[in-house]
Amino acid sequence: MEIKNILICTLRYVNYNDEGLMKNYHIPFQLLSNLVDTLNSIKSFNVHTFFFDEHLEQYPGSNFKISLINLLREKKPDLIVFDQLLLGFVSPVHSLTNKLQKFEIPFYQSFFYYIKKNLKIPLVICWTDLQLGLSIDVAKQLEDYVTLHNVWDIKRDESFGKNYLFTPSPINSEVYNNLVSADRYIDISFVGSIGSKPDRQKILNSINKLKLNSEIRAGGLWSGKDTFLTDNQCADIYRRSKMVINFCLNEEGKAQIKGRVFETTLCGALLLEQENNETSQYFTPYIDYIPWKDENDLIEKIKYYLSHDEERKAITLSGSEKANKLYTGKVYWELLLKKINNVLV
Repeated sequence: MEIKNILICTLRYVNYNDEGLMKNYHIPFQLLSNLVDTLNSIKSFNVHTFFFDEHLEQYPGSNFKISLINLLREKKPDLIVFDQLLLGFVSPVHSLTNKLQKFEIPFYQSFFYYIKKNLKIPLVICWTDLQLGLSIDVAKQLEDYVTLHNVWDIKRDESFGKNYLFTPSPINSEVYNNLVSADRYIDISFVGSIGSKPDRQKILNSINKLKLNSEIRAGGLWSGKDTFLTDNQCADIYRRSKMVINFCLNEEGKAQIKGRVFETTLCGALLLEQENNETSQYFTPYIDYIPWKDENDLIEKIKYYLSHDEERKAITLSGSEKANKLYTGKVYWELLLKKINNVLV
């Protein structure tokens, strides 16, 4: 099946509060950049979008189902990519605002069945947090109603059926790259949620005591205490960093693949990754990145690799080359479309 016209259903804006959309946060949400921009960068597809939050802002209390079906009939896409965050009953979004409509599983089963059987359009759901709460159970209840589940946060797939594809999240390598020479004057950096993560704050406070040239920026999406950074701002920090810290645990204490892993390596910085069994399935420890066990171990490795430039640069180069070969947005879409065609056969 040749796929040329793709409709992406996602969120346009970065955040919500109890009043609905946060007007002062009309900054493109990272998933928009990941899904839409990576596909646009390939140039060989017609990309259409349906923004769930924008629709609710324009038509408060309306049912997005009718508007979306009308759009499908108008654009006649070959494929629909549906963001998990639209499924309000498994997303942290729905607890933050009463403006988002919450539908039960039967609603999505009937909706997706209509798209798949009546309109005969393949449909993909992208899962950013399959491990959270009841997400796995929800995904399994939707297996017969969608063409493919694309899972970004874990690589293991032993217990899932044939219509699951496990990949990294699509990273826009036109933004996250090391093509522009930058002075790496930042010894260590971290960009991510802090205000809602006290365990991270404790470790970062200890690192600040080292008196290094560090850049610790809160960029968390869901914490009101954090300040959101754009992709370009994040990439600029990574390109100027010698090393970047990543924390891999989610809210339930389970290890998952974070987009920072691929953003960091694409930007040519050394990844200092919290030890886990997920990242090591994409990159090789001590060859492509450096794992750390606890606060003391992390601090010792920061000191070591700052004083061993050549060793640090060799590991950094290995991780960067692997990321650019295997984990760009272009590679992501090639894998996704190949899997779609395999499932449809």
